[in-house]
Amino acid sequence: MELWEVLITDVDDDEFIVGNDLLNALGIDVERQLEQLATRPEDESSGDPIALEDDDMPMPASEDDQPDGSGEDNIFAAVERLISRAVENGFPKERVEQLRTISH
Repeated sequence: MELWEVLITDVDDDEFIVGNDLLNALGIDVERQLEQLATRPEDESSGDPIALEDDDMPMPASEDDQPDGSGEDNIFAAVERLISRAVENGFPKERVEQLRTISH
């Protein structure tokens, strides 16, 4: 039978800071995780199955973009374009109406 050191803290806080010794005892190698983070490729989208592209969202300023609500049609059109792109990239077609309800 193996002996283990146990630390019991009697505090009302939800969080506390642990040292490297305790992390290592729990099998968490912070140094190794930092190494892996540092050697990650620069392109964070590498390996992503969906090809990332410009969002096509920025629109030129016009009279329709006024804060009086007349630009609302542009917003709905942009949301519809995003929904179409989601479907093209594999979003389930049977869930499109739910997505549309949430989005609008």
